[in-house]
Formats: sequence, structure tokens, C-alpha cells
Amino acid sequence: MKTTTDFFKKILGSIETVEDCHRLKKALDLVEQDRYRTGKSSEKSGHLSFFSEEVAWYLSSGGDPKSFFEDARATLKQMPVLSLEVAFDPDEKSIRRISSWARGNVHPNAVLDFARDRSLGAGARVMFEGRYFEENLDTMVQRVIENVNIKVQNDREKSKND
Repeated sequence: MKTTTDFFKKILGSIETVEDCHRLKKALDLVEQDRYRTGKSSEKSGHLSFFSEEVAWYLSSGGDPKSFFEDARATLKQMPVLSLEVAFDPDEKSIRRISSWARGNVHPNAVLDFARDRSLGAGARVMFEGRYFEENLDTMVQRVIENVNIKVQNDREKSKND
């Protein structure tokens, strides 16, 4: 018999963004409504997405429907969100790359929530669990200038002492 954990091990890798979470929740709702209406999940109801098909597969494998839907919704609510404000609309390749980085460096189940802010130029604002970080070309240039000024000042002081 399959467990909810088995299901989520299989599907969590497919959830990269908050939008994916919303699609999965909608799929859960569709399958649950279909199951309530017919007494079983209908994989033939053409509107089922990939997630709905995975849910139907899990339920047809002997999983307990009531605990499955409860556990699935609870798991989705608990997924940590990494909010990113960037100056561009990320394509699927960028989303995969950023998601892979976030899961390896921030949290193994992090999902991404993108917002666009063209004023950032070459940079990003990142928010996760109350922490905030901003990096953009302007702040990088300012740090380089400060480091150069410190180095020049240190070199002058060193020259005076020699």
C-alpha cells in the first residue's frame, strides 16, 4: 500500500514555484470532487493535469483517501517560500536552475515566488523566513569602490609610515 510520503517523494521534485503549489491544490480539489461525485477517481476526465494524474495514481494504488487529502493539503501549506524580486520574467530553465540552487542551499523543499521589479536592473531581492537580502549592480559597484578606497587609504598610510 502506498503512503502519502511515497506520493510526495515522487511529486515534490515537480513543485518548484508557488504557482505549482496552486496547480497541485487545484488538482487535489478536482480529484477529490470527482471521487466524491463518482466514488472513484476518473483518469478519463480530460481536464486532469499531470498533478491530478499523480493523485489519481496514488489513490488507485490503495492509499487512504481521507488522510491523503488532509496530509497533502497540510504539506502544501508548510512548504517554505523563497520570494524573489527580479528584473526579468524567468523562463523554465531559469526556474529549474534557481529552484535547484534554493533546494540545495536554502531548504530542501523551498518553492519559489517570483515578482518582477524592473528597477532592480542586474540584481534581485530575496526574502526567506523573515530574512531579507538585496543584491544589484549598484550595490556591487559601491562595495568595489569602498574596497578600493580602503585599499588606497591603507597604502597611503603605509607609505607615510615607511
